[in-house]
Amino acid sequence: MEGVTWQLTRLQVLLKVIVAIFGFPTNLRGEGPYSGEPLQATEVTIVIASHRAWKWSSSFSASGELSAPDYLPLLLARARRITPEEDVVMGMTTEAPVEVLFVLQLNPRHPIALHVLRRFRPLLEPPPPPSNQGALDVDGTTREEILFIPCVKSKGQTILVCLINLPLSRRVHANALADIGWWGSVEVVSVTAAVPQCSIASELEGALVISSSLFPYFLLVSLEAGGPIRALLLLLAAPFVRLLEQLRLETLALKMMIFIATAALRVNDMKAVAGATLPKFFLEDLSDGAYRVFAGCGGKKYVITACPRIMAEPFLREYLDVDCVIGTELRVFKGFFLGLTSPAGVMAGLRRLEALRAATTDSEVVNIGMSRKVRDQPFMSLCQEAYWITPDRKTQPVPKIDYPKPLIFHDGRLVSRPTPLDFLTVLMWLPFAILLAVSRVFAGLSFPFKLGPMAVAATGLHIRVHAHGAQPNADAPSTHNRSHKLYVCNHRTLLDPVILSIVLQRRVTAVTYSLSRLSELLSPIPTIRLERDRFRDGAKMQSLLHHGDLVVCPEGTTCREPYLLRFSPLFAEIADNIVPVAVTNDGSMFYGTTVRGYKCLDSFFFLMNPRPFYGLHILEKVSGGGRSKYDVANDIQRSIGRMIGFESTNLTRKDKYRMIAGHDGVEPRN
Repeated sequence: MEGVTWQLTRLQVLLKVIVAIFGFPTNLRGEGPYSGEPLQATEVTIVIASHRAWKWSSSFSASGELSAPDYLPLLLARARRITPEEDVVMGMTTEAPVEVLFVLQLNPRHPIALHVLRRFRPLLEPPPPPSNQGALDVDGTTREEILFIPCVKSKGQTILVCLINLPLSRRVHANALADIGWWGSVEVVSVTAAVPQCSIASELEGALVISSSLFPYFLLVSLEAGGPIRALLLLLAAPFVRLLEQLRLETLALKMMIFIATAALRVNDMKAVAGATLPKFFLEDLSDGAYRVFAGCGGKKYVITACPRIMAEPFLREYLDVDCVIGTELRVFKGFFLGLTSPAGVMAGLRRLEALRAATTDSEVVNIGMSRKVRDQPFMSLCQEAYWITPDRKTQPVPKIDYPKPLIFHDGRLVSRPTPLDFLTVLMWLPFAILLAVSRVFAGLSFPFKLGPMAVAATGLHIRVHAHGAQPNADAPSTHNRSHKLYVCNHRTLLDPVILSIVLQRRVTAVTYSLSRLSELLSPIPTIRLERDRFRDGAKMQSLLHHGDLVVCPEGTTCREPYLLRFSPLFAEIADNIVPVAVTNDGSMFYGTTVRGYKCLDSFFFLMNPRPFYGLHILEKVSGGGRSKYDVANDIQRSIGRMIGFESTNLTRKDKYRMIAGHDGVEPRN
């Protein structure tokens, strides 16, 4: 109690010193070059913090101008200590210098920042700027000495933050820390540069990624690498896993998940899932605020996790440029997992401290440590500064546009991260989904194409068509090659040509590069297999075009994300009458494409979604005559991309299969 009273007394003295030095007049008018401009504040907040990690805050809201005599008593009366639950990022070492935070929430047009900086600077003696840093003068003060910039916006106001005599790493990440929750929900409008020498060690679950549960990732491994029976067993074990976690037996719960998910599993299958499936779900759960802090460090990056290292390492090294991944090691025998951890056990508690110490040299210092604030983390004692992240439902994931690396290719059937409840919902929907998919296939095969749109709409398949420019009469007969059309589509699923035929209300022959026998048998339109030989395929397509319209997907393979692969120019050699078609699709439960799975089930999985969607934009006809075939292909790719907001790339089918499966795309079982 005496310590709290002493802190309150110091707060009162410091506030009086601030008011005395700033010389606030009764209406809070500025001085010097800004005199005569009143401070129209709707909210004023002062936050004081010291090396003891005490934080005091007060707020006062009023309309119009504030007067000092009324403001100061209210400020002191509302002073309170922040509780540990609210203290999100204030972890500090005892060696850290005393720090003072002075926060003003002002009218954004009020130019008081430099004035307050000049008056506040004499209170402390900040260290000189490092010799390797360029001096950024702000009225005679360098940003390395004192960081005082209008750094964030919140609901039309500007929050001015003054961080005095702070460690360099803390100053650099002041804006990034705002997103973790220090200032609440804010929009960063100014971010300082990273420090190349700053190293960081971070926990994965609950810190870098929002969720602290590893169950969804083990479920994905069980389903994609082990099969549905193994995934069902893990789901049945979910209540016991949760019970062990509630009893603070997280290590035993993790060992149970490891055994069910990996026992007798091929190491190569695990590596394939870890590299092709898990990164998508890790990225979707990547904490925006924590990632800004992590990415702002230009030194060595360490990630500590209880997750098996083989599961997390591909994502961390590929997308976050992590130098060292410290995770649980699994026992392997002749290329198969035994379902057991190594003799060292689960990477938790003191094991993390020992592993991080072993990963660093004697002279190496870890500048920043970042971990969830639920228990003591011994490895944080090796870090100069500690950032503790309190679980918060308001924490936002990194937007797709801000991903550290574009996510273009990934595999797996599930669309959403499978929590136990979500996966149980999928299993309960599965019997109805199979019946629904069969009914949709039956409708496509049985009804005439003129009734196709109504038939598929009755089963819940939603199709939206946009025609740009005059479209030809579907029933117009033609015998000459030039009057037949070549429809060029970007490739989303195997159903692209079928949906186009339903929209055109006639059968359009589709040329394919690879198609399973079952898909060919169930296809309601003619399909012709190409041989990937330019001369033979060109002659075959010209012959088909003499007899009717043709549809081709020049990408050669599907792409789930909003990207277009490189278009093969073959179609531009054999036709002058080209109609580009931009295709989009969406499903809420299952993806209708796969690399490692069975391609013959692709269409079924897409049709098993409760309400699948297809969107077609039929663009104006393009003439291929008089131009290079490469120019025609590139122009059509760009026009399709502009229409649906997809980004064009130079990647090919071989690139996709090499990234996901490690081969060129030849799967004997498909």
